[in-house]
Amino acid sequence: MKAAYDELWQEIVYIKPPWSLQDVLQCFKKHWIAVFGQLVPRKMLETVGSLINFFSSGETISTLWLLQKTKELVKAFRKSSERVPGAITVIEDIMNKVQSQHDTSGELELSAGDVVMNDDESVDKQPGSPHVPPQEVWAVFENIWSQVYQTSLEVFKALSFDPLTMQAATPMGRPPPPQDALACLHRLSSMVSQLLQAFGRVLSSTPGLEEVQTLLSIIYSNKLVGEETRLTAKDLLDCFSQPDYREKLGVGGNQLLELQKALDGCVQTTGQNFAFTAPC
Repeated sequence: MKAAYDELWQEIVYIKPPWSLQDVLQCFKKHWIAVFGQLVPRKMLETVGSLINFFSSGETISTLWLLQKTKELVKAFRKSSERVPGAITVIEDIMNKVQSQHDTSGELELSAGDVVMNDDESVDKQPGSPHVPPQEVWAVFENIWSQVYQTSLEVFKALSFDPLTMQAATPMGRPPPPQDALACLHRLSSMVSQLLQAFGRVLSSTPGLEEVQTLLSIIYSNKLVGEETRLTAKDLLDCFSQPDYREKLGVGGNQLLELQKALDGCVQTTGQNFAFTAPC
């Protein structure tokens, strides 16, 4: 967290230290996309979830299975922490003791290959978190704008709403619009509002990690980029600390504001013409 956020990390971290084991797992889960998922394979989030479920529910599972999953998770961080080798040694000692107890119980039989994790090439070859240059960061934002704009046009078409006249065609006997289009309209309006607020915070002063992290969280939570897009808060900060890209973000914000007005107009018009019963 400190490597990602410098001295601001204790203000950003989900649970403040000191931590229990559960606290650490919850922090992993909360900051996975922006921080920890950049260091280890994304699939390891499933292991974090399994460990959280085990410790929170007290469900009965194999102790060896739990230790194996723990070892895999810790080993995945071996390039990021000098504490990993010592932790692996401790886990293996415990596994050996548990294995000897299980050999006679018949509860679980594991081969040496099952217990001792082989070197995982996918982990060894996992790239670090490469710096994304500002021009590529901005290309992502251009793609987000195109995606939001095209989706809005599709919703307007489905609702027979004209964003230029801010009116909806409501011929006599026209059936109510599809509920999924209405639900999408409300989600779009909320998402654009969140983006505008985040843009405003980034542009209001010299941006810090907290402002860009909020923007990044909105982008990922609304699935505006795919999982393969590895943007970090630092990438956004480097981009929007430059005057040229701040100016571009301001222009994009103005375009988004115009779209927000059209979305609000559509919400108001459809609300007047039809009863909206589906949840937002």
